Amino acid sequence: MADVLLSIRDLSKSFNGVRVLSDVALDVQAGEIHGLVGQNGSGKSTLIKCLSGYHAPDPHWQLRVDGAVVTRGLHPGEPARLGISFVHQDLGVIGEMTVLENLLFHRLGENRRPYIAWRRERREASALLESFDLDLDPRVKLGSLRPVEQAQVAIIRSLMQLREGSPGGGQRRGVLVLDEATTFLDRTGRDSLHSLLRSIAAGGSAVLFVSHDIGEVLSLADRVTVLRDGRVVETANSAELDADDIVGLIVGGDRSVRLDDAGEAGAALASEDSDDVLVMDRDRPRKPVGRLTVSGLHGLHVRDLSFEAGQGEIVGITGIVGSGWEFVLEHLYGASPAWRGRLQLDDQGYDIADMTPRKALEQGMVFVPSERLSQGIISELTLEENVMLPVLDRSFLGGRLRLREMSRACKQVLHDHAVHPPQPSRPIGTLSGGNQQKAVLGKWLQLRPRVVLLNEPTQGVDVGARQLIFKLIREAARQGAVVLYASSDWDEVSRLAQQVVVVADGRVAEILSGAAVTVDRIAASAYQGTRRSADLARASDMWSEA
Repeated sequence: MADVLLSIRDLSKSFNGVRVLSDVALDVQAGEIHGLVGQNGSGKSTLIKCLSGYHAPDPHWQLRVDGAVVTRGLHPGEPARLGISFVHQDLGVIGEMTVLENLLFHRLGENRRPYIAWRRERREASALLESFDLDLDPRVKLGSLRPVEQAQVAIIRSLMQLREGSPGGGQRRGVLVLDEATTFLDRTGRDSLHSLLRSIAAGGSAVLFVSHDIGEVLSLADRVTVLRDGRVVETANSAELDADDIVGLIVGGDRSVRLDDAGEAGAALASEDSDDVLVMDRDRPRKPVGRLTVSGLHGLHVRDLSFEAGQGEIVGITGIVGSGWEFVLEHLYGASPAWRGRLQLDDQGYDIADMTPRKALEQGMVFVPSERLSQGIISELTLEENVMLPVLDRSFLGGRLRLREMSRACKQVLHDHAVHPPQPSRPIGTLSGGNQQKAVLGKWLQLRPRVVLLNEPTQGVDVGARQLIFKLIREAARQGAVVLYASSDWDEVSRLAQQVVVVADGRVAEILSGAAVTVDRIAASAYQGTRRSADLARASDMWSEA
């Protein structure tokens, strides 16, 4: 018999009569890493929130954790006492505090002692970090560490919570739940974090690993559970599955569905209840850009960066996370000020240091930021209010806003961009991440832009939505737009782009094109470029000392 550490039975959850989880059963074994995958809206987040006590499940469910049984909703703090701890996509760490302060933050408010024994706490924290082969100084500010190290601190803090929640505070095994906690990490960072998770599982605990990255799940997890429409479709050993199997289960509920069908499945969902869609006049053709040239771009994180892109071309911009590529599009759009540089659109030139979002829009440039929730949408407003904001002038007549016409135009945009459900009056914050991102793309692509700037456009979205987003991007390029695609996902970049600008330490390490656009070549350029920059810096230091 398998040693089941966490067992869920008959877990259902309804909101206003709509069931989003239906009789979910899930077993996580001691010593295993268990992957949980599914589309946005499949019920993963609701399941995690029921486990954390944020939502109360419908009656008649059962949760068993290492022998303890619960048949009601969990109270705050109870999951940790049972042996469940969580690390979310938002790590919940504070960069201005030290590593030690972040590790202790969860219990400082409960400490009734008149003082904190900092030396003892540092010794214990150092010993715990060293036990997992982590070379981190508890005294340094967390914000000065790399993203992967911040994630490692968040995981270690969760382990501390598990131990302190046990009777007597002794050692015990528990279940660590990671909910999209590796989204912002590069490949090296993920590999490092995976080693930490494997060591945790090897110690007898279990890891429930939630991710949209199918390749990552297959490489890390021992078993995988697929959710679809709030139900468990299948649980299988990772060795028995490949990426196409999981895509088929996620999108169609069957391993036989292939990756190419994902976009069609998503489009079918989006087209429900769309018979009354009225095709509006959305054509405001712009003269396409024949050539886009960036030269001498300097900013806080980039130095003397230059490249070119042609009409209808998708150009990838990438590198190791933190190497500066993340800020290139923000500078071009004026969302983040640059120090200097020149942007040329055919025969028209612009000083990038003077660029603003308004000026960029006037020239036919649109920007989809990586921070969707804080920069891409206004969660409290409706889909219609978010999507139609850039084109409000089209719905004014005689000083009056034609609300019915605007609603019909919005519904057409939602239909065209496969947003589900296509309901203009629905608050955008209630949609899944993938549908929010498709709405953001629809918001800007309806302008028929000349230049499309995309910063991590598939971050935190499921495989079905990802395929639809790829189609929308390719269609924008086919219509003549220049597309600049900045992403840390080298596989995505190599699949989409005809040309790739690899950035290392803020400089162009190499520009790849044609058959040279491969994951291996991108990786080699990114890491070799970083080493060259380090060698140049050391040589410069030696020269100045001489």
